[in-house]
Amino acid sequence: MKHAAFFVALCLGLAGCVTADARPSADGYAQLGQPARSGPFTVTPLRVIEDSRCPRSVTCVWAGQVRIEARIAGPGFSQTSELTLGKPVGVGRSGSLGLTQVLPDRATPAALPVRRYRFAFTFYPEG
Repeated sequence: MKHAAFFVALCLGLAGCVTADARPSADGYAQLGQPARSGPFTVTPLRVIEDSRCPRSVTCVWAGQVRIEARIAGPGFSQTSELTLGKPVGVGRSGSLGLTQVLPDRATPAALPVRRYRFAFTFYPEG
């Protein structure tokens, strides 16, 4: 029993560990491992690569960034990509997809537990 509790605690602390269920998000935000729709694509955030956003309690010279790894799938298209907050990437031939919001905001310099992250995506059609 001690080993199971240790494994769960370890899993919750690792950015690459997916603990959310696989049902689509109802509020437009997706947790790690939870798919979200954006245009013709389904985006599933897989892990947080970097969250260097400046906490509200700190004065920073750089605002920082958030980078995640996500699986993107749509009609005739599937790939795993790195997405950076505010920097859309091309998806197939139909447009681009951006990570447009990450919740919650950083309040302190302490790392956020991965289970608290929520991600919003926006599809930008070409043309």
